[in-house]
Amino acid sequence: MRDLLRVFGVVVCLGLSLSMSLFAQDSKMIADSQVKNKGQNMRVYIVHGFDSSPQKNWFAWLGSKLEAKGVNVEILAMPNPQNPNLQEWIKMLDSNVELGSETYLVGHSLGCITILQYLQDKAVNQANKKSAMIGGFVLVSGFYEPLSILPQLDGFTKNPLDFAVLQAISPNRVVISAKDDSIVPTDLSKKLSDKLNAKFIQTQNGGHFMESDGYTEMPLVLENLEAIFKK
Repeated sequence: MRDLLRVFGVVVCLGLSLSMSLFAQDSKMIADSQVKNKGQNMRVYIVHGFDSSPQKNWFAWLGSKLEAKGVNVEILAMPNPQNPNLQEWIKMLDSNVELGSETYLVGHSLGCITILQYLQDKAVNQANKKSAMIGGFVLVSGFYEPLSILPQLDGFTKNPLDFAVLQAISPNRVVISAKDDSIVPTDLSKKLSDKLNAKFIQTQNGGHFMESDGYTEMPLVLENLEAIFKK
């Protein structure tokens, strides 16, 4: 009798385990399906950084992963990336980005401050500066203060940011940084995150998240975008 009860207990446990596994798989499929259904209206714009291009780093990889989910993606080719000008970069965003609750922006390095300056510019012309203009943004290796090793980029940080307005513009804000970033010190990214009241993700390694650091893929950005999509 005891042996029979033991066998029965094992069968029940296995059944529960299988049911939970199937439930988890079904839940993921449903969530992915919801993202894909919504994806027809979702727009993600990726803004690269200084001396970069849409073909570099992890931008094309991220774009392909999002497009596979039905999300509309545009990786902007920013003008004159070796000698960038803030107004020219803002103009590029202004000409290409369609703002709305299902618009999401991803920036890398100089692309981060460009996104923030652009959104602030758009808010100036908005009657109600305390309402959301986009669904969210993810900033990788971002900064808002001058970089001592790249003084040629000071023009991007000269105009102060209104962080209260930027928080209101986007309900979902994420900043990602690596402790060993030698180009944008992680302390600067942390300060940016604090000012934006954003979710801050700090990795032990990663450098500046470039190809030269071994980054041709960026699952961390994809995961955070997917989490935002599901909200």
